[in-house]
Amino acid sequence: MGYDYYEKYLRLRLFKAPKGEYDDTLICALYRLYESILTDNTIWMRNEIEDFFNHGESEWAISWIPGPEDTDPTRYGVVSCIPELLKLAFDEKTRICGPVRGYPSILTEEQMEELRALRETNTALEELPEWCERVLALDVPLKIPYNGGKVVESSDAQGIFPPFKKNILLLTPHIYFV
Repeated sequence: MGYDYYEKYLRLRLFKAPKGEYDDTLICALYRLYESILTDNTIWMRNEIEDFFNHGESEWAISWIPGPEDTDPTRYGVVSCIPELLKLAFDEKTRICGPVRGYPSILTEEQMEELRALRETNTALEELPEWCERVLALDVPLKIPYNGGKVVESSDAQGIFPPFKKNILLLTPHIYFV
């Protein structure tokens, strides 16, 4: 089954949380990012990254993502690399814009002044959850397709995405947003 089958199935999803749950969770967001990476859906991935970011520093810190204890070693390997993908995106936004997590998109003059002061004194970067480092590299390289089925053939290839270093070959996705 190709991407079209899975993308069609994912488009039918009505809610972000599983049936019977009313709140989105860090684990749900992690697996939605996993799905968007494997289906090479840049728009979904960017939306998920921005949604995660906009939950605010006090609600959804990357370091708070609990280990999913996934029983599939391949899926677990991919999922364990996603927090580093988020860290790169969030740290870059912080570097460019200052510490804006937890602030609304449209700011009052008072909030803008507060952010200006924070930017000069604090550029706190994200931290990774400890469980990510404990996940073992895959025995066999996993080549995640992009652009209609192309794959990166080796870890030396140009454009390889370094955070997916657990023997997972992925072209650098579009993760940065401002």
